[in-house]
Amino acid sequence: MSTIVGNIIVKVTAEHPDLDPAQIARSLALISGAILLFFGLVRWGFIVEFIPLVAIASFMTGSAISIGVGQVATMMGIKDVNNRDSTYLVIINTLKGLPTTSLDAAMGLSALFGLYFIRWFCSYMGNRYPSRKKTWFFISTLRMAFIIILYILVSWLVNRGITDPKKAKFKILGPVPSGKFASSDPSPVQYLPLDSAKHALTIYSLEQDSNTPVPLTLPPRCFPPLPQRSP
Repeated sequence: MSTIVGNIIVKVTAEHPDLDPAQIARSLALISGAILLFFGLVRWGFIVEFIPLVAIASFMTGSAISIGVGQVATMMGIKDVNNRDSTYLVIINTLKGLPTTSLDAAMGLSALFGLYFIRWFCSYMGNRYPSRKKTWFFISTLRMAFIIILYILVSWLVNRGITDPKKAKFKILGPVPSGKFASSDPSPVQYLPLDSAKHALTIYSLEQDSNTPVPLTLPPRCFPPLPQRSP
């Protein structure tokens, strides 16, 4: 959903540059909330039961591919790649920029390897010791937090004393302004999880064949509850 919000903001600001990107995002959140409130008040939650899973799976798969491809250039430290272009153009431009890979690739690839290694190790240990399967599952879900904390520490050790983010050994976030985002830079706004915190409830269920938590986004509680499936 944040990807859709980001695309809408880019298109609206291109036609109306005087509008604040943050204001556009808030307007979208208000409209979405009003629509969900209307559906809840008239008890139309049953419509959710008729949403085809094929369409949802296709949308999620396409979004995952688009987002994943768009992040490769940043992970590898490749510059001058516009991740707003079509996915095939992003792939082509990323491949063209591989010779310009920087130190960012060492951080990005090692972090990616660490995430998948922890996931594999926890899955392996959970299958080997079934009595502690839940423990290893929860350890696996914490791998993202562990990797983030570890690499923040590495970044701090490497970039100590550097005041200009452009002079850092690898690309870092840099100063984060307090309050709302600056209107001159709409890029952070596209990642605001507006729908996640205010208008949806995400439940994680455990697949039968793996230890991967599967997010299931449901409408607000004012909707009728979905029927429970027998195990």
